[in-house]
Amino acid sequence: MHPSLSTAADGAPAAGARAAPAMLALGPDPVATTARALGARIRALRQQRRLTEKHVADRCGVTPSLISQVERGITNPSLDSLYQISAALGVPMEALFREDLPAVASAPHSPGAPPARRPDPVVRHDERRRLDLPGGIRWERLAPDQGSAHEFLEIVMEVGATTGPAPLRHRGHEYALVLEGVACFELDAQHYVLRPGDSISFDSSIPHRTHNVGDVPLRAVHFMLDSNP
Repeated sequence: MHPSLSTAADGAPAAGARAAPAMLALGPDPVATTARALGARIRALRQQRRLTEKHVADRCGVTPSLISQVERGITNPSLDSLYQISAALGVPMEALFREDLPAVASAPHSPGAPPARRPDPVVRHDERRRLDLPGGIRWERLAPDQGSAHEFLEIVMEVGATTGPAPLRHRGHEYALVLEGVACFELDAQHYVLRPGDSISFDSSIPHRTHNVGDVPLRAVHFMLDSNP
């Protein structure tokens, strides 16, 4: 369930042209991932791997200037493009959204000192990190940042929303459970209509896309297992 691909000025894909990444609108919630934080994380991962912007751009099939704009928070790529960037960096897509750890090394544990606090395993509803995407799609993260290579989300799609004009393909395996509304999952030209309580799983390397074909917003729980965390 990942949107991608911009269109030509008249709304149709430009003939013969490589589609540019769609813009990503970020939610106003204070816990939402910001464009600046996302770009900084991508830059840090790239520099850790001693890759230039051109190296990453070549692997993604885009221009170095676009990678530069993403890293500076000027341009926000679609999630489909972020899958390409994460693959170019050799990290799971989830790594692009983790909060950075402090740069200083942890001090050694002193005898008698209280044990280190475990990360809170609970995500409260009003503390979810949210991404508002083009075309009426919203991602809400259901898991805290604990270094997981996987994605655990609640996804909301407005009436008529679709993940894009072209099917997506990437590594991993996906699972979805429809909570409200009616979804149509298109898997390699096969169509599956799901209603509340229905679920689906599939290999993410199969061309796929999702549509809200009901008359109310679609809500679904989505889990993506990364095949190479």
